[in-house]
Amino acid sequence: MILGGMILAFGIYNIHSISPVTEGGTLGLILLCEHWLSVSPAISGFFLNALCYGFGWYVFGNKFIGYSAIAGVSFSGFYALFELFPPLFPQIANYPIIASVAGAVFVGIGVGVAVRFGGAPTGDDAIAMGVSEKTGLDVKWIYLISDGVVLLLSLTYIPMEKILYSLITVIISGQIISAVNSIGKGRKNPKTKGLSDKEDACVLVGTTKGPMQLLTAMKYNFYHIPATRISKDMLPIKFVAIYQSISKFGKDAGVTYYGEVVKCSRLKRRKIREIPKESDTLYYRFDVKSWEKLQKPIVTNGKDIISITTTLSALLESHTTTELLLKDKRERLIYRAVSGLISQNADTIDFEDAFFTLEEENITVYKQGKVCFLFSKQDFVCDPVSITKIIANMLYK
Repeated sequence: MILGGMILAFGIYNIHSISPVTEGGTLGLILLCEHWLSVSPAISGFFLNALCYGFGWYVFGNKFIGYSAIAGVSFSGFYALFELFPPLFPQIANYPIIASVAGAVFVGIGVGVAVRFGGAPTGDDAIAMGVSEKTGLDVKWIYLISDGVVLLLSLTYIPMEKILYSLITVIISGQIISAVNSIGKGRKNPKTKGLSDKEDACVLVGTTKGPMQLLTAMKYNFYHIPATRISKDMLPIKFVAIYQSISKFGKDAGVTYYGEVVKCSRLKRRKIREIPKESDTLYYRFDVKSWEKLQKPIVTNGKDIISITTTLSALLESHTTTELLLKDKRERLIYRAVSGLISQNADTIDFEDAFFTLEEENITVYKQGKVCFLFSKQDFVCDPVSITKIIANMLYK
């Protein structure tokens, strides 16, 4: 956060403040308000940035405000420090094209570093991060669209030539911010693209009483469950998946359908009109945008599920219901490796920089040639989740 604020302050002071390159975003809106409405930048700037940061807080929570405060204070502090010295490149004011590109590099890297680690040094960045989080749209396009609109409005009082220089800065800086923000981040599952870790951790897998309830849920795009089965730490739930039990669905048991929650209601059972029942028992009703089918249904391989929470990535990647209880991808890979070892009755199987061996009824986990864990096949069959987590801890601690 501090490094990002420092780089941004350096670029703004040594390039933007002395060159004929204006800005888009909130700064451009502030200048518009001052020119056409005679509103002081001190007033308009305060309210515009407050709205932007308020939106960021709504999307990301308290941590976002803390990180943004560090980045913002860093920017202001370093800018004040740089003001104690004359600009390092005063001649750059005579070369607007160079100023546009150089300014974009400093803005792109400075803001990109702050955004990469979850903070927003300015209100523009809070809006870009928040909209990207909600829509999945890359931040570079959000910066380009918002800044482009403001720059077009600025044509009402700023010469075209100056706007063109600024447009160059906006385009390049947005690309750099996006590139810096993506460094070190692996590619996501297409269906989880644009989802934060928080959203990816709020999937309810609930059962149904039979085919009729499933058909009603499909028809009216909702799922309901007794409130006693939902604890506070399970909320907010962003997705719902329906588990079809062995006793009610036979060979079709497992998980096939899931949907994104658009509304959550806590209400008395009698108010759920689609499936009438005169009861005052409290229920949660989850209205979903639409029901989607998993590319490959998740088969049941253990006891029936009543209600559990998992992650969206686990839901989309799991082969069996046991894997839904393993929210870490590495744990799911370990589970499949051990399951494969047992089902194939193999002598050994490699797993990254470790390997597992099966001798009679016992399985041994070796890491760097040394034994790190020993358990029986029966241990794994009885409690595969705990055994898998122990192995993961041994391999990745």
